[in-house]
Amino acid sequence: MNKIQIKSIYKKNSKIYVKPSYGQYEMIYRAAKGVYWDKTEKAFYMNDLIDEKDVILNIKVALKQEYGIELLE
Repeated sequence: MNKIQIKSIYKKNSKIYVKPSYGQYEMIYRAAKGVYWDKTEKAFYMNDLIDEKDVILNIKVALKQEYGIELLE
């Protein structure tokens, strides 16, 4: 299984963004976890959750499900 590291976590426009160390993950929405990819920020984000831990957990699940990649903190 491939692994990627979280490069940064930040808030912008009332959303929590999680930026991976590399890659483009535009199809992450297909995992049906409410996780999306922002092309401009090159980062994952969620609309519904404001708790950082919940956002990271959902991104980890979606990334593993859709791409077979483990996200490391």
